[in-house]
Amino acid sequence: MSGIRRYSLGEIEEMRRRGEVRVFADAREGPDFDEDDWEEAFAGEADAGPPGTDAVTVSLDREVVEAIQRERPEDWQRCIEQVLREHLARSRGAAETSRHSRRR
Repeated sequence: MSGIRRYSLGEIEEMRRRGEVRVFADAREGPDFDEDDWEEAFAGEADAGPPGTDAVTVSLDREVVEAIQRERPEDWQRCIEQVLREHLARSRGAAETSRHSRRR
């Protein structure tokens, strides 16, 4: 079980107080748990994605994420990556153009 660490309810509450536990806005409300239910709780590292990718956490406006998820429910994360790649390409092109104009 590499990468998995068990936490007590108290430890999880302390991590949440310090802002180390993420709460997802779209998470469904679950049943109430008592101390016995937490005996088997554990936290682990996020699964690695495909080779050449990094799992990252980014805060985006909820309305933006929801709109992309509605438009591209099957590959909404790939859509965000595509938009970022296009932005980088434009930025690099603008920087290249700027460098050329300074040489003259």
